[in-house]
Amino acid sequence: MKLFKTVSFFLLGSIMLIPSQAQEIIRLNDTDIATLGIMLSPVRNIDNSIGDSFPATVVNSPMTTSMLNIPYAGIIQSWLVEPGQSVEQGDALVIIQSQELLGLQNEWNAARYELEQFQFEMEKDRILLDQGIISMQRLRQTQRNFQQAQSALQILESRLALAGFTTESLVALEQDNAQAGSYTLRSPAQGTVDHLMYSVGSYAESNTPIASIGSQQRWISAEIPARAATRLSPGQVLRLQGGNTPLTLRQKDSEIDTQSQTVGILASFNATTDYMVGQVVTLIIPPDENGVHIPGDAVIHNGNDTVVYVRNAEGFEVRSLQLRPAGADYVAASGIIPGEQVVIRGGAILKGIQLGLGGE
Repeated sequence: MKLFKTVSFFLLGSIMLIPSQAQEIIRLNDTDIATLGIMLSPVRNIDNSIGDSFPATVVNSPMTTSMLNIPYAGIIQSWLVEPGQSVEQGDALVIIQSQELLGLQNEWNAARYELEQFQFEMEKDRILLDQGIISMQRLRQTQRNFQQAQSALQILESRLALAGFTTESLVALEQDNAQAGSYTLRSPAQGTVDHLMYSVGSYAESNTPIASIGSQQRWISAEIPARAATRLSPGQVLRLQGGNTPLTLRQKDSEIDTQSQTVGILASFNATTDYMVGQVVTLIIPPDENGVHIPGDAVIHNGNDTVVYVRNAEGFEVRSLQLRPAGADYVAASGIIPGEQVVIRGGAILKGIQLGLGGE
């Protein structure tokens, strides 16, 4: 404060406060401005980089996310991938030990043996029919038994195919029972392993998701206050604070949450990003009207008035503006034009000069 008083007193002779069409002018030359440490910034039209800020969470694209479901209950024996790892469709992800699968494999073995028996009986009865030993009715019954056994085996094989087994792999398993009851799940799609939901040794019920595979495309999810959500519409371009990649609003809920008074939204990044699923980011909701962006540091509150100091040929014009909040900054609908320079540091000094302060 003492330095301010000294500098202001020194400059008092060269500083003049004069009226100009109902606006005050603080006359300062370039030397005065440099001595006082005043900094300026040009104003510009508002864009989608300014506005109110709200937390959002990075999520997988709901259009491409694949869940890895466990078809048969069992214990996670080994994960073959890690979160964040890129995978191709068909890559092995996890090995599961399952008593449920073991029972199904035993049923398959019994059904295959039964089918072989009925096939033998059917071929034998054909020979006996040709020899006139049995009737056609007997052969038809044997054929029906064979067809039923064949259908039962096909049903079991389709169920085992859910665990990745083929007829060949099941026959090979019969020769080596060491891996009985164990099966490997493979990636349903190309993408990135986002989340492993069970640890090794954990038990998972059948039809339970145990991992998620996402694409490289990321979205964000956010709950926006209803008052701010009125500014949003699908297709609108949005930005994150400190981020260079724009987003496109894809979805806006049609109903307001009655408890939180918020509206859920989803937006997609327009390009591949390094954001990780679950990362919390800050979403900027731009103002709903056009105007000029006024930095928050430029605004001086003088009673009920909001004032900015605008550089002109004579010095600084003390300009009163009607402003609307836009996050940490403001928007002016009129009274200032893009390109004009406003004080963003040193406004308090100019206010002191304006009020006639500065001397002892």
